[in-house]
Amino acid sequence: MRDHIVKAINLGEDKKESWWTNYDRPWVKLWYWLEEVWWTIVGKHINYLTKVFSYAKVLRRDYDFDAHSLYPLLSLKLKRIEKALLKGCSIHEKKDMQALRICIKLCDRLDDDETYDKWRIRHDKKWGELESTTVPVDVMGNTVSEKDANYFRWDSWRARANTPELKEQERQEMRAGFILEEKIKLRERKWFFNILAEKIPYWWD
Repeated sequence: MRDHIVKAINLGEDKKESWWTNYDRPWVKLWYWLEEVWWTIVGKHINYLTKVFSYAKVLRRDYDFDAHSLYPLLSLKLKRIEKALLKGCSIHEKKDMQALRICIKLCDRLDDDETYDKWRIRHDKKWGELESTTVPVDVMGNTVSEKDANYFRWDSWRARANTPELKEQERQEMRAGFILEEKIKLRERKWFFNILAEKIPYWWD
């Protein structure tokens, strides 16, 4: 018999006993036996297929060469853990469940690059959208025709960075934005994995 079927939580002497908490009653035994039979024959297979389908949707975005693919996988697992704990039989500390929800939120933020794009929107509004082209060059970096090119150099510009001084200012501001973005991501990665390291032993039912 599965553990979660026979578990019962004592909520205090002033609480009335529910009919399903008295396992000695014949109809209660019958109910749990029927539930166990249903789970063995049907339920666990449905649960397995549902789980496979859930992970299959995430694995469509998974690439072995990209460690960023960890985040959607971890997010799905954490959300399944939260759902299981809320529906389970154990009573969990509020701080542990709150930590789990924070982990899910951080994981979703780290998975979504647009989370950190607000500074880029402001930057584009100030300087104009980034435009770019490729220029054929020789081994010395001189511009040549495409048929004589050894390489192609990527050039970019913005409409309102139209002098060397403004272009340099725009590049410095963009560089500062990238540095700040990476600092925020690093801080949230550390927060996320520190919570995992501390709380994983408490997230079970």
